[in-house]
Amino acid sequence: MGDAVKESAGDRELMSRLQAGDEAALGALMERWELPLKGFIARIVLNASEAEELAQETFVRVWQQREKFRAGAEFRPWVFAIAVNLARNRLRWWR
Repeated sequence: MGDAVKESAGDRELMSRLQAGDEAALGALMERWELPLKGFIARIVLNASEAEELAQETFVRVWQQREKFRAGAEFRPWVFAIAVNLARNRLRWWR
């Protein structure tokens, strides 16, 4: 089994635990995805401190919206979609 497949399965397991209310699962997801999200968001907003804030807000939304996550779905596209929406909203707010 490839690393990407194992990571994806691990993310799904963590989301399953998170949906059951396991806060430690959120910590594990944050540890894995925080840096990739910060880099991604920074390329959108062109501001490292804003990227840091928006990455944290992304994980707040993951916790708040955890019950909307479809069982068996991929975590990466879902979390990056949340991040993109938050970054776009921030850019609109700056105008």
